[in-house]
Amino acid sequence: MFFSRLLLANVCSAVLLGVILLLKKLLGQRVSQKFHYQLWYLLLVSLTIPFLPKDLFQLSLAQKAMTPAGFGGEYSLIAPAISGDWQYDVVQLTGDWETTLPGAGLMALWLTGVMIVFIWYFLGNKKLQLLKRTMEPVPAELLLLFADGAVRERICLGQSDLLLSPVSFGCRQPYIVFPREIIEKATPKELEHMLLHELMHIRHKDLWLNFWLCALQMLYWFQPLVWWAFSRMRQEREVYCDWAVLHCYHSVEERLEYGRTLLRFAGAQGNRSVHTANSLFGDKKQIKRRIVCIANYKKETAWGTLLRRGVILLLLCSIGLEVPAYGAVAWDSDLYYRSERPIAVQEHDYSAFYGASDGSAVIYDEAEDVYHVYHEQQVHQRIAPCSTYKIYSALNGLEQGVIKASDTVLQWDGISRELAAWNETQDLHSAMQNSVNWYFQALDTAVGAEELEGFYRKIGYGNGSVGKDAAAYWKDGRLKISPLEQVMLLTKFYHNDWQMKQENLQAVKDALFLTERNGCRLYGKTGTGRTDGSDVSGWFVGYVETAENVYFFAIHLQDEAHADGAAAVETAAGIFASMGIQLNC
Repeated sequence: MFFSRLLLANVCSAVLLGVILLLKKLLGQRVSQKFHYQLWYLLLVSLTIPFLPKDLFQLSLAQKAMTPAGFGGEYSLIAPAISGDWQYDVVQLTGDWETTLPGAGLMALWLTGVMIVFIWYFLGNKKLQLLKRTMEPVPAELLLLFADGAVRERICLGQSDLLLSPVSFGCRQPYIVFPREIIEKATPKELEHMLLHELMHIRHKDLWLNFWLCALQMLYWFQPLVWWAFSRMRQEREVYCDWAVLHCYHSVEERLEYGRTLLRFAGAQGNRSVHTANSLFGDKKQIKRRIVCIANYKKETAWGTLLRRGVILLLLCSIGLEVPAYGAVAWDSDLYYRSERPIAVQEHDYSAFYGASDGSAVIYDEAEDVYHVYHEQQVHQRIAPCSTYKIYSALNGLEQGVIKASDTVLQWDGISRELAAWNETQDLHSAMQNSVNWYFQALDTAVGAEELEGFYRKIGYGNGSVGKDAAAYWKDGRLKISPLEQVMLLTKFYHNDWQMKQENLQAVKDALFLTERNGCRLYGKTGTGRTDGSDVSGWFVGYVETAENVYFFAIHLQDEAHADGAAAVETAAGIFASMGIQLNC
């Protein structure tokens, strides 16, 4: 989930910030200002990672190999079209359950904060636009200094009465604007110092960096550590630019003159209202620190350069280790499933069998112990199971004694429903074949929501969430399961890994049986999800027994109007045909 990644980003950035500050404390004046400043780039990278495209965090299945659509097969199941209403499994999906509202409120709060900070920066940018429109040409002597600097970039140079301190801004078109008062008071050498400082901002791409800083401050508006760190970074950016300017001078006296320029115009105190630009002067505390750094200026040695690059590379690699952590968070336990063990996978292109619909497929070849998948990322995504949940609802009802394997009959309550087949007394076989909702609601209600949720969590059914309403959990978006989990559960169900009573397990298997031909037996359950009168989700899950193998499958379709259980059956028939197993369902 997005907020999980954001929370993790705050933890990681706080740890990284502590490491950066510790390094600064330990190294102190033994390293250059370039070293001190570039450490902050690592924090920017760390804070940016959670906003990278989510596909970068998707964890893939193990041992994946691309193959053609078919993967062989020697069995043939040529069955007549299956009759009855077993494909009519419509569930009126009511959307996500009410507890998603706090998440929506949190998102609204976060977006509100982002918008407020955006407006703050937007107003600052409006002042820069006004500055561009009203600035005037600079005197000829400043233009000569500008030309003598051998500046290659196309930079607009101007003066204005709206400023207290020189500023540089603009990404595609850089601007340097001086206050008119400073131009009138400063000597040519002092103007040269200030011009060189602003040119260093442009050379170091600080104008683009400022845009990056502003964007991250909008996204992390709620995090005071981020605001403090970026304020500190902006201060050290000015110190680094001072260091770069001093690097251009070859004598101690020239460097001291630069420091005297800062002291003389320190009263300018920056341009607080223009917070989206680089400003030469700051408050007295910042000026004092800059003067101390100027007095202690040292060139970076070859060993210092090697140390700087080595430390930054090491920390950058450690930041790279955050990506798997974000991947784990991205696979939120409620929305995605991640296999607990490595599994062998072959990915196929089954798009021809899906037509205009989207979807995914998982087929487990038990003999080969290989999962054949279509749309790998989607097979991990948890979605509403529709009527396929009834396999396990029935098993739990039997285990809890609501019905018995020898007597699964439930009397019709006399309420007329939309399907004629539902308006009569049912046993487990007829209820499963006709997907009789009231039958399974009666089982679940008799068991109770708490017991039912415990059962689903015990067997590992998706997110296992039932809540308090045992009669509606499967259609309100609360219960979710992925296609991969469907197949894994069917495998455990088939082999009775949960140690259920054998007669109960066999009763459910008998209810799932659909057809047999040429020694192949097909078992399955469909499901259809409907929203606003349109069939948007179609399931077909089950298994095919042959003389020597068992294939477990989960087929899912999604569309705006034509995804239902019947379409999922047709898709499954096409996929199995490519394997050499004909399903004429």
